[in-house]
Amino acid sequence: FQVSHLHNLNRMRFREALNRFAEHPDHWKADMMVLVILSHGSDGHIISSDGSTIPTEEVYEKFNNSNCSALKGKPKFFIIQVRQ
Repeated sequence: FQVSHLHNLNRMRFREALNRFAEHPDHWKADMMVLVILSHGSDGHIISSDGSTIPTEEVYEKFNNSNCSALKGKPKFFIIQVRQ
């Protein structure tokens, strides 16, 4: 696995990082994907460093078969821990 640590992203940078990861060319040769998000949040939303919210469903949609064809048919493992 390749590991990247990103800290204290505001909503814009969070979405940019998510898009970059979803579009990463290494997914074509990968066997699976693991994404870990540790943040604050509630009710199906992640709170970014600027206090804005991102729906967790938006995260999942970035990696579905339509939006991330490089991972189609491959396991995608999400760990999202948010606390209030």
